[in-house]
Parts: sequence; structure tokens; C-alpha cells
Amino acid sequence: MDIKKIMLQRESLYSKYATKDEESIRLDEFHPDIRPNFFRDIDRIIHSEFYPYILYKIYG
Repeated sequence: MDIKKIMLQRESLYSKYATKDEESIRLDEFHPDIRPNFFRDIDRIIHSEFYPYILYKIYG
């Protein structure tokens, strides 16, 4: 089974107030990927230059 399909099926377990992947707004066009939009955003945040500084402010 496709990884993207599995991740999108898990959205049925989310709260009724949660924003689903198909409701996400993209400012830039992107190339097709196996990751849903929100997972792509999470990867961009975690691998950004300033993420360690944010963690330091939150937990430090």
C-alpha cells in the first residue's frame, strides 16, 4: 500500500476540528511527493536553521 494513502487514512482519526490535508493552502506549487502537505511543512520546520533556537527558548 502507498505510504501517502496510509497517512491520509489516519486523518479519519483526527478531531472534527482538525484541518485535513486536502484543506491546506499552498502558496507555491510543489512537485509531487509521497508526503502529505503537513508532513512536508513539519520537515521544513525541523530542518530549518532556527529550530534549535526555538527549542532552547521553549525548554531552556
